Amino acid sequence: MAEYHRKRSSVSTYFKPSWESDYFFIEHEGVPTCLICGKKLHQVKKYNLQRHFQSMHGHHAQLAGEEREAEVAQLKQKFVEAEVEEETVSSCSEAAVRASFGIALEIARSSRSYTDGDVVKKYLVNAAGQLCPTEVQTFEAISLSRMTIARRIQSMASNVMDQLRQLCATFTVYSLAIDEGSDISGTPQIAIFIRGVNNNLQVTEELLDLVPLRDGVSGEDIFSCVEEIIETNQLDWHKLISVATDGSPAMADNNNGFVGRLRKKLNELGSAKKLIGVHCLIHRQNLCSKNVEMSNVMSVIVRVTNYIRNHGVKRRQFRAFLEELDSEYADLPYYTEVRWLSRGKLLEQFYNLRSEIATFMEAMQNPVPELKDNEWLIDLAFLTDLVHHLNMLNQSLQRKDISLLMEQKRLQTSSRRLFSTE
Repeated sequence: MAEYHRKRSSVSTYFKPSWESDYFFIEHEGVPTCLICGKKLHQVKKYNLQRHFQSMHGHHAQLAGEEREAEVAQLKQKFVEAEVEEETVSSCSEAAVRASFGIALEIARSSRSYTDGDVVKKYLVNAAGQLCPTEVQTFEAISLSRMTIARRIQSMASNVMDQLRQLCATFTVYSLAIDEGSDISGTPQIAIFIRGVNNNLQVTEELLDLVPLRDGVSGEDIFSCVEEIIETNQLDWHKLISVATDGSPAMADNNNGFVGRLRKKLNELGSAKKLIGVHCLIHRQNLCSKNVEMSNVMSVIVRVTNYIRNHGVKRRQFRAFLEELDSEYADLPYYTEVRWLSRGKLLEQFYNLRSEIATFMEAMQNPVPELKDNEWLIDLAFLTDLVHHLNMLNQSLQRKDISLLMEQKRLQTSSRRLFSTE
C-alpha cells in the first residue's frame, strides 16, 4: 500500500517532457498549459492531458515525426511571443502597472481565481465611465488578464523570496520548525518555518517553503526535502542551532528520524554547535486535549448534542426554545475528533446552556440525570476551563513575534485569573 501511494504521489507531481510532443502541453508557472488553446489544467496527470488533447484537438493527432516536432516548436514560439507582447504594451503606464500589481496582490490574498482580474477591470471601467469619463482610457490600460495576474503574483512571490534570502544571510543563528500534513488530495506536504536573529537582535520568522513529499514520509525523505531547501536558500548549516518537530518517530528518532539525520549531517560538516531538538508545543496541547478524555463527561455531552442535532424537528424546536428564552446562543455546535479545538466550543456552550438543555430534554421526555448531579457538573466545569485554557494557548502561540518567556508570563497571569477562587 505504501508503494502504491508513493507511485501515485510521484505521478501527480512531475511533468514529463515527452508530454509536449504527445499532447501539446508545456509546464508553465507550475501547471500544464495547452499550447493550442492556452487552457491550464490544475492537476499534473497524464489522463487529464490525454483526454483534453483527444477531445479538443484530435486533428493534431495526425501529425507525426519531424512534422509533429516542428508544430510543437512553432506553437511554443507563438506562446512566448504572446506573453512578451502582452507584458510590453506601449500604452501601459507606470501607474497602470502599479495598479495591476496591487489588484493581483489582493486577488492572491483572497485566494480568488486569476480570471477575476477581467471582472475587476470591467467594474473599474464602468465606474470610471460614471465618475470620470475622461479617464476611461487610463483604466482600460490596466492589464488584468488571467496570464498577467499569474505573472504578477509569481513576480511578487519571487521578490518576497529574494528579500527573505537577504534577511537569512544576515542571521547570526537560526532555527527551523518542521510540520508534516496532507492536503485535500492526500499528498503529504512539509511546511518549513525559519526563525533567525541578526547582530542587532532583530528576530525574523517566516514560512520558508511548503514542499510536497514525492516519495514518502520517512525520516530520510523529510531530511532530503529539508536539505534541498537549505541548500537552495543558501543557508549556513553552521548557524542552525535548533529544530522543532511534531514528535513523531519519523521526525524525532535519533537514528533513522529526521532529527537524527540532521545531527549526523552537522557532525559531518564539523559544526561546533549541538543541535537542540524541540517538541512543538502546539502538538503537545493537541495530545493533551486528546488524552484528557473524561469519558463520563464527554459521552453525555456527545449523546445529548447528537440527539438534538441529528433530528431536524428537535433541532428546530431547540433553536426556537433558545430564541424564546432570548439566549446568548442559538444552537449547539458539533464536536469533531479531528478538529480538536471544536471540543472547547462545544464544552463552553453546553456548560452555559446546561439549565436550558436540562429543561428541553425533560420536555422531550428524555431527561439527563447528570445535569442535576453536582459531582458531574463539577467535572464538566473543570473540563470546560481546562480545554478553554488549551484553546487560548494554542491560538496565542500561532501569532508572530512571540517568545517563550513572554508567553510563559502571559499564561501564568491568565492561569491565575482562570483558576481563581473568587
